[in-house]
Amino acid sequence: MSLLIGARGKDFVVVIADGYSLRVTAEDTSVERTDAPKIFKLGELPCVVAHHGQNELGQVRVESVFKSDGFQRMHTRSWNRGLNVAMGRTIERLDSVVSQTLKSSKHRGIFGMWFAGFWPCSGMPEITELVWSQRSANAVRIAAQPFGNLVVGGSGLEYLREFFKKPVDEEYDARELWNKPVEYSMELVKRLYAVAIKKQKAEGKMNFGGTRTMAVITRDGVDLGPLD
Repeated sequence: MSLLIGARGKDFVVVIADGYSLRVTAEDTSVERTDAPKIFKLGELPCVVAHHGQNELGQVRVESVFKSDGFQRMHTRSWNRGLNVAMGRTIERLDSVVSQTLKSSKHRGIFGMWFAGFWPCSGMPEITELVWSQRSANAVRIAAQPFGNLVVGGSGLEYLREFFKKPVDEEYDARELWNKPVEYSMELVKRLYAVAIKKQKAEGKMNFGGTRTMAVITRDGVDLGPLD
């Protein structure tokens, strides 16, 4: 229950995320936090990880997992070996706790991770997802997939599918992202975010919202911070 939007150009990746952390019980769903971080630097590397779905793994917040010395060190040590190695190491480290968390939940859920930025294997901007999804009470599936120039993850996807193949408005079109400057991508993801918020509000839902955070990733590093 999040909203992640990513945009990719020739020399950069832009990712925007909401800040809601929800508490789901049998009785209701409530907003536990409005400024939960969902995008994380990996040391001084030119890449980030982001997440949607579960905000806790076991009894530990995802924020604590991603900021831990062990997780950070794993990525800084594996970066030179490429994105596939980084993803493989992540699965080795997190699969057990993610799978057990999903199996113990009363609500069939997912845990999705984005890897966004630059790795030596290709030198090109990348946005790739690892997602754990609960198929049954005793079965959790892992899938990995690379994405194109526009990516949407979390609960907001249902509101933005149409914009993969049509303009956002008269000025912005995701099909033109690759050849546009970084400022174009930054504004496009902001406009898509606003569209998703408006559509969600019209349905009386509250699956995402709160403080927006944006990461701008180039080969030189990551600029990450809140927009609100």
